[in-house]
Formats: sequence, C-alpha cells, structure tokens
Amino acid sequence: MAGVDFTREDVVEQAGVDPWETADDFAEEIDVEEMAEASRGFAAAAGEAGGASEVAARASELSQDSATTDGIGHHNADEHITITDRDLQGGGQDIEDVADIINSATELASDTEEEVSILRSDAQEKFQEHLTDARTTYQNKYAELEESVASALLIETPSVTVAGSVYLAEGSHFTQWSFPEAALTRIRDHYLGKAAEDITSLHGDMETEIEDYRSWMVSRAGELTDLGYDVGAGPHSMWHTEGMAEYSAEAIKEEMAKPEDERDLDLLADHTAGLAAIGAGVYDPDDPTSPRRDLTAEERAYLEAFYDTVDEDTLAALGNMSPSERGGPDVGAAYEHGIATQWDRIHDIQAAVGNGVNMLMNPEIGGIDINAHPSIEGPAPIPESIRAFVYDADSDLRNAGSLDDARGVMNNFNGFGNLMEQATVPPGNDFAHHLTTAALDVQEAVEEVNADAYHDAVADEARHESLDFDVPNYLENTGSSGLLSNVAQNTDASFQILSNDGVREELLNAKWADSDGAGDLVRSAVLPNGGEDDGERRALADDVIQHFTADPALLIEDWQEDGIMEPHYPWDTSGLQGAVSDATLSRLDAIVGLEGAEGAWGEAERFPVFSLMAATDDNVYEHFKTGVFETQRNLAYEYYTDDHPQEGDRRTVMQSIGNLTGLMEFGERDVINWYEGREDARAAQEQKHLQAGIGAAFNVAGMVPGGVGTAASAASTGYGLIEPTLFPDYKPQEPSAQAAYSHEADRVNELLEAHAITGGAIDAHNQRHPDDQLEHIPAEEVLAQDNGAGSPTIPLNDAANGITYRDGDPDDIDDLITGARGIAGADSLDFTPDSEHSSATRFGN
Repeated sequence: MAGVDFTREDVVEQAGVDPWETADDFAEEIDVEEMAEASRGFAAAAGEAGGASEVAARASELSQDSATTDGIGHHNADEHITITDRDLQGGGQDIEDVADIINSATELASDTEEEVSILRSDAQEKFQEHLTDARTTYQNKYAELEESVASALLIETPSVTVAGSVYLAEGSHFTQWSFPEAALTRIRDHYLGKAAEDITSLHGDMETEIEDYRSWMVSRAGELTDLGYDVGAGPHSMWHTEGMAEYSAEAIKEEMAKPEDERDLDLLADHTAGLAAIGAGVYDPDDPTSPRRDLTAEERAYLEAFYDTVDEDTLAALGNMSPSERGGPDVGAAYEHGIATQWDRIHDIQAAVGNGVNMLMNPEIGGIDINAHPSIEGPAPIPESIRAFVYDADSDLRNAGSLDDARGVMNNFNGFGNLMEQATVPPGNDFAHHLTTAALDVQEAVEEVNADAYHDAVADEARHESLDFDVPNYLENTGSSGLLSNVAQNTDASFQILSNDGVREELLNAKWADSDGAGDLVRSAVLPNGGEDDGERRALADDVIQHFTADPALLIEDWQEDGIMEPHYPWDTSGLQGAVSDATLSRLDAIVGLEGAEGAWGEAERFPVFSLMAATDDNVYEHFKTGVFETQRNLAYEYYTDDHPQEGDRRTVMQSIGNLTGLMEFGERDVINWYEGREDARAAQEQKHLQAGIGAAFNVAGMVPGGVGTAASAASTGYGLIEPTLFPDYKPQEPSAQAAYSHEADRVNELLEAHAITGGAIDAHNQRHPDDQLEHIPAEEVLAQDNGAGSPTIPLNDAANGITYRDGDPDDIDDLITGARGIAGADSLDFTPDSEHSSATRFGN
C-alpha cells in the first residue's frame, strides 16, 4: 500500500541482520539428503574396513551410490541418516566411536536446520504481521481523516492523530484533501521498527541455534582426527563448510583480542581443529614430505574462507603467543612441566594455522596458483591476512613514519614468522620461493631502517655536541628466520633457491638477528638425501663453505674489531655457523682428501676451513670436533673390519686420521694467532678450544659405528666418509663438568685421536666376536687418568688388551696411534704465523 508499505529488504536494512539469508545459507550448508547418502556410504564402508583410517575414502565412493537402496529411492532422508550397529558389522571400537560422533553430528545438524527453518518462518510471519498492521492502521486513519474532512468548517483544516501526534491534511477545501505524508511516514516507521525489533530477536535466536551447533562441531573435529578418521576424505562435509571456517576464524579473532593471560587455549585448539583435520588428511603426520591426496573442493573453500576472515593482527598474535603465568610462582619441576605443556599446546595451535597457510598456497595439492597468469585466471586471490606478510611487509617497514612505527610492523612480521616456523607441512615449490623472497626483502628493509637510525643518532650527537652516543634501539628481525625454517622443510625448493648465486650471496651475507632459519635452509639444500642430485648438493656445500673461508667476517662476529655500530647491532650467526659446520662435516672426506672422496679439495683450500671452524662459537666448535673424532673412529673401524686390506691401506688410514688432527690443530693455532693483540678474545679462543675438546669427549663416549652421520660403511674400501646426515644437537657440557681437567687443547686432541683409533678397533672386535664383547673406556675417563706423558695412555692400552680384529693380523694398535700422531704433528700441518695458509697471511692482519 503506497506510503506505509515496506519490504523485507527494508526490514533487513533497518535491523542490520538478515534472518532469511542466514537461514537459507544454513539450509544450503546442511543438506539432509546429502547427509543420508553419506551415512549410508559410511555404513557400507565400515563393514569392509579394518579401522577408522580406512573408512573415509571408501565411504565417499560408496555414498555416491547410496541415494537408493535396492533400487528404491530414499524419499525420507531422515529415516536413513543414522548409522546403526547392524550397519557397522563389528568394524571395531574406533569405527564405532567415529560412527557415534557422526550420528550425533548429523542428528544435531538436522535438528538445528529444522529449528532455523522454523525461526525463518517466524520471521516471515512477523514481517507480514507488522506489514498488515501498518496497512490496517493506515486504512483506519484514512477513514478517520475522511470523517474530519466531512465535519470540518470552511476555515478549518482537517487532521488525523497518529501515535498521539496530530497531523494536518494536505490540500484545501477548494481542491482535495490528501493524507499527510508525515503521518504516512510515522505509521510506516512505527511498524517497520517493530518488525525490525522482532526480526533482530528472531535472528539472535537463530544465531544461538547455529552457534550451539558449530560449537559442538568444532569440539568434535579433533576427536575424529585423533581416531584416525579423515574428515575431508569422508562423505560427511559438515565439518569443512565456509560457514564453519568463518565461525572459527571469528572466534579466534575475538579470543586473540583479549589480554594474553585471559586467552583460552582449549578454545583456540577447538577452533583450529578444522585446519588440523585438513592437514592430517592431506599429509601423513609421520611423513609430511609428500601429500597422500589433494585438497577437496570443500577443504579449499574452507581454507580460503578462514584466511579471508582472520586478519593479519590475529595471525601475528597467534605467532607471538607464549605461556601464561597462571600456574603461580615458580615452584620447581611441576611449574616447569606446566609451562612446557603450555608451549606444546601453543605450538600445536600455531602448527595447524601455519599448515593451513602452506596448503592454501600450494597449487600442487589444489591450493591457490600464485603464479597463474592474470590474463588466464585473473589475479591470484591471496587472502589479505597472508599477503600483508609475504608480499607487503618490506614496503610497510620502509614506509613507516618512525622507528617506533616500524617496530610495530616488525613485531607483527616476527609473529607471522614464529607461526610459520611451527608448520609441519612443507610449502609448495612456488610459495617456498615467495617466502624466501619475503624473508630477504624484509631483512634488507630492516638493515636500511637500522642504518638510517644509526646515522640519525650520529647526526643528533653532532648537533648537541654530546660526548655520549645514544645507541638506537635497532629493529630485530626474527620473523625471516621462521619463514626460512619453514622453507627448509622443502628440500627440493631449498636446493633450487640456494643454487641461485644472487640469492645465495644475499642470504649468506645478511646480518641476521636470528640465523637459525638461514642455517636450516642451508642444511636442507646441501646435505645429501639419497636423491639423484646428491652430487650437486655436495658441490653446493663446497660453495657455501668457501664463501665463508674467503671472508670469515661474514660468519664470525668478532673476526674484525668492532666499529661504533657493531657492538650493539642485533647480529647472531650461531645458527648459520652450525649449518656450515654440518656442511663441512658432510664434506670432510673431500676437504681432507680421503681416498675415494667425490670432488676432492686442493691442499691449499683445506687449511682455511679448519681455521674457520676453530673460530666458531663454543657449541658449534664442540659439535665439529665431535664429528672429527667420530670420523677418525669410523676410519679405524673400517680399516679393522676389512678382511682383505691392500698394501698401503695401513699407511692410508694412518695418514687420514693424522691429517684430520693436524688440520684441526692448525686451525686452532691459526685462530689464536689471528686474535693477537686482543688478549681477551685470544684467551677466550684458547679456553674454547680446550673446552670444545673436553665436550667432544663426553659426546663421543659410547658411540658405535653408524651412530652419527659420519659413520663409514664397512663395505667401503676407501676408508672415507660415505653418506653423511644431520648430526646430533649440540650438547655443551656444564663448566663444572670440565673443571676437573687441566689439559692443553692439543693434548686433548691427541688423547681423543688415540681413543678414536682404539674405539674403532674395539668396534671391529665386537662385530666379529658377539660372545666376547669388550667395553671401550669412556673418553672422559681417559682424560681424567692422563698424566700428560706418553701416548697412548695406560687406560687405552688396558682397553686394547684382548682385541682380535683380524685373525693373524700382525698390526699393533699402539703403532697405528703413534703413526697417526706423528703425521698430525708433521711440518706440513704444523702452524707458523707466517705460513702461506695462515689467516694473518691471507687477510693481512
């Protein structure tokens, strides 16, 4: 009716909510017919499967044919939505548990859809009711106005009263009176407002129903994953709808907006369970290197909806989470366990979100094709929450108005890096390159911002003629490390990335505040993994090592004396040092020229490597020395297990072992000489070399051939390294454990060399005589009992008694030890400050 009528759209605009759209969207999401087909498919598959992990995919296949049974259509889906005990046919407890959850979910979904449908009908009734009331009121008031017109005197203006207000008719006695527009508006607004109130209330009831349904569903997604059921591959699609994704993303946003000590880890775990379920379905948690299936269309849509809904601040906050102190004061082991448990839960939450990013951005499994040509598919629809960090962060840093503004951008980027570092799913090849570019671009921007801050501080000092230099609070970029660690999970992409000369130089030259990620990528790229490109990986390892031997200042923070900026600059090379150490150990056979090594180095190239290693941080050098001593033990073991040694083999293994010790001692003396004039630094180097040797003694105690990456194969005839792998984590010894020893570093090297040879012989004996096992005296005991005289020591002689490594072999272990020691101390490897191989000569110090 003209003037007072309003439409459903008018009510929605007035109310700000749309119960019709909400109900229709939910009805489309909850398809009872589809659920009935899915349940029958599950039931059929359950009778065939051996466990829950086998049910999902088969159920999807069978559900396609389950719309009919025995040729009879399912006219009433509700009758077929429940999976019965008879259907399961004794499939096992895990299948029964899955069926219970699915039955509850489908029943709840059906009931919720019905309740929402009823509320939709109520909304329509209320709309019609208030529209009818508006029309009725208008008709009544129009009649009232007609009476007023009929009774009005010539000088009077007829009127009508609406909601207590009097409105004068429009027109005149000489033309025609019409109903006042203001009164029409008043009637319409009144009933439109009442309709909007009722619609808002009904929409609230509708949202409560849906909220209860979604809350129950997210709490069960994790249970299904724990039972081994692949929700994504199964026929029931209710868990991975766009509505569920938006619901969880909004819930996480709301939770992460709270103060850190008020956040609920249980809630966050529930709302990331959908992401975790997708990850567990697409990838095998025990072997995430290759997917076992692609994303389904529903999973792809779920991921897009989730990351379109969540924002960059929320992703950053998730990455920056840390345990709360709600456990009370530090009360010992129980408190530490509580904190560790919180960290585990936080890391699980972060991993689920980080994995979701990698899956969505991987076209190889059905994710977004980030390199699609715009003319073919249009611009890649990358969610803004991801784009902000991977594609925009470097420009945001450069465009920040101040150092404090830049710090806010940096904090968010660091949070995103932390998040991605916890991901257990590797990025696709394209996205791995993009993540690496982001890490390098942000690092470049950070170094520019920090340099500007430094120069501003210098200028400010000059302006105020101050004698006190106010060091800037430099930006610390740890986020790039997280991205690079994530990239390192893709070994093929890492190899491709580091093989690019420009990228490699930029990555190795950067002043990282946290170089762990750069180190992870280097390891992933250069360490052989049994693939066809292992030879190229070894050559790449050589490139990395030689990059730093050519300029140790890029890796050793105090190689050069500090300038004004350096002492306070956030630069930590320890992670990259560890990777270079691993690369060096993986190429030790080639570096020192062991027989049969691939790509053997020239003699002049060897010395700088050991000088570089001797200058690395305490933990790194201890790790390196452990690898060297274990290599010597493996060389001896391989020699003593060879039933048919060739003439000259004894001399070869003696030289190999002796050269390793000699080169190591050369490096230590060279580095001590390099720090001449910086007495504190020189003394620290001397102490480090000693402690690294003692720490290595503890590390190698009890090792057996093949126990670490340098183990040589008994089938080899070259007495060199075979297939190196990653080495054990660094385990520096407590100072108190080292305090009992008062050896010089070279004496420790000598003892451990002898210990390695004896250990190899004992290992060979034990392999040949399983019923006559000998124990190898621990290296730390050798150190403790040594009086500094003679070689080998009495404990080692005692340990060697009874060894029969080769029947009738005239070799004597003592002779091999003595021979190796002689080679180690030979003039060719002995250090002199003016040696052509010394760092002082090479770099003009």
